[in-house]
Amino acid sequence: MIQASGGSSFIALSMILTNQFLALPKRNLALTLIGACLSLGSGIGFLLGGFFTHSWGWHSLFLLMSMSIFTLLGIIWFVPSGYANQKKLTQPFDF
Repeated sequence: MIQASGGSSFIALSMILTNQFLALPKRNLALTLIGACLSLGSGIGFLLGGFFTHSWGWHSLFLLMSMSIFTLLGIIWFVPSGYANQKKLTQPFDF
């Protein structure tokens, strides 16, 4: 249940992160890449998961989840600090 709740929020959080922290020229490309990866992932993910399960057993699926650590490191290194419009919201969206 914890994994499902984190996975379901990934799409919205990735788009929010893109809109808040990237400048407009990079933002358009980033949103396009997010959409393309989500489309490919929904089709190829099942095939890749089936291949891993058939070849190395169901325990190997946890190796795919370790890719989230690399994603987190990529976010820390490549996303610029500060907001794109140089001002922070006075009141958070989810007050």
